[in-house]
Amino acid sequence: SDNGCLSDFTSLKCGVLQGTILGPLLFLIYIKDLPVVYRLAYQNDTHLICAGSDLHLIRSSLSHDLDKLGKWLVSSRLTLNPSKPEFMLIGSRKRFSTLSDTLELSIDNVPIEPVSFVKSVGICIDENLTWHSHIDKLCKRIASAIRVTMRVNPFVPQPH
Repeated sequence: SDNGCLSDFTSLKCGVLQGTILGPLLFLIYIKDLPVVYRLAYQNDTHLICAGSDLHLIRSSLSHDLDKLGKWLVSSRLTLNPSKPEFMLIGSRKRFSTLSDTLELSIDNVPIEPVSFVKSVGICIDENLTWHSHIDKLCKRIASAIRVTMRVNPFVPQPH
């Protein structure tokens, strides 16, 4: 109910409604048969994981998993928001400097965006595992909270 107005009832033939209390649990049940060996799932986020030291083997393994994921999405009558998928390589700066090739991935011929950090379960993880991204975000949130506290301070009764 929004401002006393109710939406019309409709039949849901597949998928999971967003914004519901049971949504995250139903989503995890729904993706239980997702055919990818290394994955982490939390609420509505799924992370595919691949480890290796050879970029060509990583590309091959992830491409295989993404192909299986694309087929699973079709068979499960789900669609993937093309702006959501992203990937990140994790390694040391020294290791990245020795790479002679770049990694390009796609799912159903839609390119997947490379990123230098991701946010997962409230933690920002960067490609070098340095915590800089997480600390920067945390400092900004703390600074914002301090500014709000300073603004309301004159309106808070002071003990005499």
